[in-house]
Amino acid sequence: MLSQLRSLRVIPRTSAFRYKGREADLKMIGRDLKVRTILTGKMIQRGGRLVVQTELVNVPNDAQIWDGHFNRKLEDIFEVQEELARQISENLQLQLTPEDEKRLAKRSTQNREAYQFLLKVQYHLNRPTPESLQRGLSYARQAIEADPGYAEAYASMSHAYGWLGTFDVIPPAEAFPKAKAAAQKALEIDDSLAEAHAALGAVRLFYEWDWSGAEHSCKRAIELNPNYAWGHTIWSDWLMVMGAARGSYRRGTSRGGTRPSLSRSQW
Repeated sequence: MLSQLRSLRVIPRTSAFRYKGREADLKMIGRDLKVRTILTGKMIQRGGRLVVQTELVNVPNDAQIWDGHFNRKLEDIFEVQEELARQISENLQLQLTPEDEKRLAKRSTQNREAYQFLLKVQYHLNRPTPESLQRGLSYARQAIEADPGYAEAYASMSHAYGWLGTFDVIPPAEAFPKAKAAAQKALEIDDSLAEAHAALGAVRLFYEWDWSGAEHSCKRAIELNPNYAWGHTIWSDWLMVMGAARGSYRRGTSRGGTRPSLSRSQW
């Protein structure tokens, strides 16, 4: 949630989670990730209760800024999330605009079961083995069944199909059209969802070779959420492909003035 704030640079989950479960020096982590503040904590589910303990630390000063303890009913998970985001932004003394306040208060779903399924999707998509991707896709379907209007679930489904097509677990000609349909459905529900724009950009780039369409989708994803790591990843892939295309063009013109046609194997 906090990564959506333009005034705050948030390290992506994939980078920060390297330190999960490890006894690590916070100053070392701060230097590695180039951050001034670290949020540590743990979350425990005890029956129908959710226990969350957190600590916000200023790394250069080695000083605690804030600590929070929440013991709530599991069905209050959204309220806990929103209160955490609010407390952190207040203790960082961020100057929030009305638009920022709206972003922090936004809920993509009111269905807690769907939200739990989405957390499982994200867990499995961060472990991109064929088996884990298939499980992630299954959980995305269950999230959509629980809430057919859940835009983030469709975006996650799109990413799952894209990965499965990339690794040829599902034939690309089958996987990528499904990835595109899921991304478009997510955007029909919420056109401001960076994850959906990035997912559509990946399809346009890797499968359809729609360079201008991929460029638009990637830029839109980064514009909506400058801290969204996957959006920057797809954008870097677009830049790499465009560099290869220009190189091929230069080589073609030097040999005879015509741009060569590029086969899929060259990508």
